[in-house]
Amino acid sequence: MYARRRPPAAHRNRQPAPGFTREEFEQILDTPAFSGQRFELIDGDMIDKNGAKSSACKLYPSADRLLAEISGLERVQIKLPVEVAETSLSRDTTIKRDLYARAGVPEYWVLDLESRRVVVHRAPDEGQYSQISELKDNESLAFESHSIPVAQLLP
Repeated sequence: MYARRRPPAAHRNRQPAPGFTREEFEQILDTPAFSGQRFELIDGDMIDKNGAKSSACKLYPSADRLLAEISGLERVQIKLPVEVAETSLSRDTTIKRDLYARAGVPEYWVLDLESRRVVVHRAPDEGQYSQISELKDNESLAFESHSIPVAQLLP
């Protein structure tokens, strides 16, 4: 489910209304009607995450712990965004990739559970990643001064 404040594409010849702000999004999620629901805010649109498969939710904490151990960072500090794609691969490798690149995030990973691979995006340049590589579960991935077996990141 998408929730948007702006008109659909067919009506965008008029000046579109802005999407939801982060503050509006957080206020909406704090209402009782949204209690226990999972949404994310992407480019002003609320995206329903309630249909996401549960293995992605189970996987993230282990990958998060591994990366936190290597980097020495607290959980609240985002150094490397990692998306777990079981049903969201298309969105993660297009919309989210572009958002991270435009924001100048130096590196972004997508764990593709179905194909058992990691898609690594590096070196943003003018809003696009100039280096994109795919590593299979029998390969290792370089992160800082560490070599991480891709299989350790996947269930």
